[in-house]
Amino acid sequence: METEVDEEPVVALENGVRDWNEEFQQLKERELLMQQDHAAEFDRLSELRTLIEDFAKTAETIGTKIISELFLPMDRKTIVPRTSSVGGVAGGAKYIEQGIFFKFPVDEKNLYGGDEFSMKTAGHEFLSLMQLMDCRVRGLHFPMVVLIDYLGYRLVAESILPLGPHSLVAGTSDGANTIHNDNVGMAVRLELISKILNLQPHYVWNWEKTKRTLIYNAIDCEGHLGADGRYYVIDAARLFPAATPTPRLKGCHLYRLLRPELVRNYSVPLCSDTFSSFNLENSHEYELNSRDATSYLEDHVISKFGSALDLHYSQKNFQNLNLKEEAVKLVLSIHRKGINVRYLGKIRGCCSYEPVKCLVLTEIIARVVKNQMRAGMRALKISEMRKYAELSLSYLNLVFGISEKSEIYWKSFLKECLEKRFSETLSTCELKNDFDLRRSVFVVPLFQRILDLVRISLKFDVKEGFNLKGDVMVLKVPLSGANYREFLPSTKYMHRLHFEEGTALSKQASREAKECVEFSSKLYEEAEKRYKASIQTKADDFKALYNWGLSIQARAMSCQDSEKCLGLLGLATLKFQEALEINERDGHALYLLGNLLVAHASRHDCLQLECGSQDISFKLKETLTAACEIYEKSHDIEPYNLKLLFNWGSALLSMATIFKNLRNF
Repeated sequence: METEVDEEPVVALENGVRDWNEEFQQLKERELLMQQDHAAEFDRLSELRTLIEDFAKTAETIGTKIISELFLPMDRKTIVPRTSSVGGVAGGAKYIEQGIFFKFPVDEKNLYGGDEFSMKTAGHEFLSLMQLMDCRVRGLHFPMVVLIDYLGYRLVAESILPLGPHSLVAGTSDGANTIHNDNVGMAVRLELISKILNLQPHYVWNWEKTKRTLIYNAIDCEGHLGADGRYYVIDAARLFPAATPTPRLKGCHLYRLLRPELVRNYSVPLCSDTFSSFNLENSHEYELNSRDATSYLEDHVISKFGSALDLHYSQKNFQNLNLKEEAVKLVLSIHRKGINVRYLGKIRGCCSYEPVKCLVLTEIIARVVKNQMRAGMRALKISEMRKYAELSLSYLNLVFGISEKSEIYWKSFLKECLEKRFSETLSTCELKNDFDLRRSVFVVPLFQRILDLVRISLKFDVKEGFNLKGDVMVLKVPLSGANYREFLPSTKYMHRLHFEEGTALSKQASREAKECVEFSSKLYEEAEKRYKASIQTKADDFKALYNWGLSIQARAMSCQDSEKCLGLLGLATLKFQEALEINERDGHALYLLGNLLVAHASRHDCLQLECGSQDISFKLKETLTAACEIYEKSHDIEPYNLKLLFNWGSALLSMATIFKNLRNF
């Protein structure tokens, strides 16, 4: 079996403890009641922000304490594990503190090939919950979840849900001995989720093969009817299908998954349970589809992205770029295209522009070193912070120092690690024993990126701390305890709040535009900051991108200066195009983009009236032609959108007038 089959722990709130879940669900439900009352909606969002930040801060404070005390004797721990009282042993020690449930994703049953890969499943569960929330299916609820990474460990913090031993109505909690699809209300919601995310509904037999059950996503993604009458979804780590498994990697079908951006845009629905050992009907067909999707990703999407990356950076001066930030943008870009980070080596092989190859290798090595340092921290198994600092500084000296060991690391050991983790990364020349890989990376940005990924803060001046030795950059002097400041926890929590705040601010700005343009502009700027924050938290948040586009469009339409207006409309168009790169078959986004292009054309029309330029008439014609093409694509997806048909017809009439005017020039 490849899933942890212990019954889901039944966790109850103690008397007098804050009920985070009830507060969260009530605030989410108030959204429906306040859609027309913008002031009340903004108050609701303010309360929601306070709640989420309180939860995240409380979870972070407790979580770092739990990790710091992990190897203390039980009588010296200030927070003791509650594993026996909540049931189940799978996944390591469990804790309950201040109304929050904590669990370590560790590979105690050797399903994944190590804790590092078990930790990936926690990341997948977090990503999947964000995707499920984005579906915005009314009446479907989710826990508040925070991921805490600290000292090489990952801890999952969740709000306690009102679930019990008989609340399961969809999926399985016992490894498919019993499979549920018992509730129509839950079933119709999960079916809608499968359509939105392009997941294949499928039948699964129980182990005795006495009953088959229709499942809409992963069989071990559980749907519960809570004691509060709400429908909840939990344990969504395998929501998205596995890529074609690599035989040498144990349990890789549990953590090497296809990204949601790829699945959503793929030509056929894909099955979440493909390559599992569950008894699926039509499993051969589903496996073929997933293998084809993996091949499409590897042979088409990645090569196309590599070429686009070359083209993008060939037009930039690398000396003027913040390369640490460019590495972060690189990861954001590949995720938007549905490409997993594990394919960075293959991406590098598809690039030909040397600075791009250096940038990609810099990010690859940063991630390899991060995993090595985290594994070293976990191997310490002590609670002395000084030892973690010593280990980290020692490793940084190895990677960036001038010793003979450093040279061996870059010429031999690191290459072996790269070939295991990121295949097809290095060229034939780089694989030679005498080639120093430091010549193929940006060393100082690599150092900065590793500090960010490991979350270690140093008292160290990067600009003054390196010098050139031969043709490679190295530390001037080794790092010491005097350079160490602290380890910082990395905390991830829900992105949705930024999106909702951006939308509320944009609506408020639109209302204020008639009264005070300056105040309205400031609100639009604040809205755009929120959308940007949403996208930084979740790279594929296409709804944030097209709402951002709408916000810029509204700001443009209140602008009196035609040139400035056209500039803003062009920026809004880019946001819609980014959104459609993520979700190609979003008919509504295509419709909105068509409307935006028509608005763009109307401003060109105003300019043409002002100056009578034939060039502007041609631009007007090109913009309306593009709008009509976009409307046609939208109509193919949403043929019953009457507003689309009306706007499309109006654009065609405008084009006819332009053709007539052009003939008169």
